[in-house]
Amino acid sequence: MIVKSSGGSLGGRYDPSTDTWTATSTTNAPTAYSPSAVWTGSEMILWGGSSANVINTGGRYNPSTDSWTATGTTNAPAPRGGHFAVWTGSEMIIWGGGGSNGTSYFNGGRYRPTTDSWVATCDQNAPVGKGTAIWTGSEMIVWGGRGTDGMILNTGGRYSIRAISISHWSWKHLAQILSVGL
Repeated sequence: MIVKSSGGSLGGRYDPSTDTWTATSTTNAPTAYSPSAVWTGSEMILWGGSSANVINTGGRYNPSTDSWTATGTTNAPAPRGGHFAVWTGSEMIIWGGGGSNGTSYFNGGRYRPTTDSWVATCDQNAPVGKGTAIWTGSEMIVWGGRGTDGMILNTGGRYSIRAISISHWSWKHLAQILSVGL
C-alpha cells in the first residue's frame, strides 16, 4: 500500500508481510491537496487537486525505484479538483470535478503513461460533472454527482470504449433510481 500526504510531499509504503512502513522519496513528488490516484500495477499516478489554486499537473510514483516522475501537461484537461479517476489497464481516465470560482466540469481526459500523453474525452451527452466511477473492463460507469444545473443526480452514464474505437468513446445514459437518498 502506498500513501501520500495531502498538500505535502511526504508519503509511505506499507509492507503487510513485515508490518512496516518505509518513507517514499520526496524528490519531484506532487504537493497538491486531494489529487486523484490510480494504481497501474507498477506505479501510482496522482493528478490534479489544488495547491494555492486548482492544478492540472501530477506525478507517477515507482515503488521499485522509489522515484517520482512528473506527468506530461500537453493536452491535459483544465486544472481541477474534486474529480475522480479510474484505471483501464492502459490509461488513467479523469472526469468531472471543479475549477476556480465554482466552475463545474463535465469533461475529462485520458492519460497514457507509456507515451506520457493526454487525449481528450468525448463529452457529448455526458451525464455528470461530479460523482463517482468504476471501471468494468470495457466501460467507465459514472454515478451520481451534480448535473449542469447544480442539482444532485440519481442517474449516471457509461463511457464506452466499444462505441467505435479507442479514439472515439461515447456516453450512454443509465436509468434513474427511485430516490437519491441524500
